[in-house]
Amino acid sequence: DALPIWYPEPEMQWIREDGEELNYTSESNEKDTGLYAVVATVILKEYVPITCQLNSVSTNSKRRVAIDVAENFFIEQRDTFPTLFIVVAVIGTALIIIGSGLIFVYLDFCSRSQAHTS
Repeated sequence: DALPIWYPEPEMQWIREDGEELNYTSESNEKDTGLYAVVATVILKEYVPITCQLNSVSTNSKRRVAIDVAENFFIEQRDTFPTLFIVVAVIGTALIIIGSGLIFVYLDFCSRSQAHTS
C-alpha cells in the first residue's frame, strides 16, 4: 500500500482556506498490523485551497497537509439557456427538413403509384 498508515485511527478534518469545514466521506481500514489506512473524498465545486488535518487524540498529535488544486481544473459554469435554445432550434430545423423530405417522397410515390395503376 502507498497510503500513509496511522495508529490509532485518526480523526480527519477538511478545511477551506477561510477556516470553513468541508463535508467529506472517508473510509478507514485496519491493517493486519493493527495500523489504519484512511481514504477520503471531498467534492469541490469551486477553486479554493484546502487543508486536510489528521488528529490523533490518544497521542495528542496533528498533521496538516495543504492541497492546492489547479484553478483551471474547474469548469466555469455558464448560462445554459442560449446553448439549449440553439440546440433545440437546430434539431427542430433538421426534423422539419427531414419531415418535409419524407412527405415529398411519399407524395411522389403515391402519384407514381396512381399513374402506374391508371
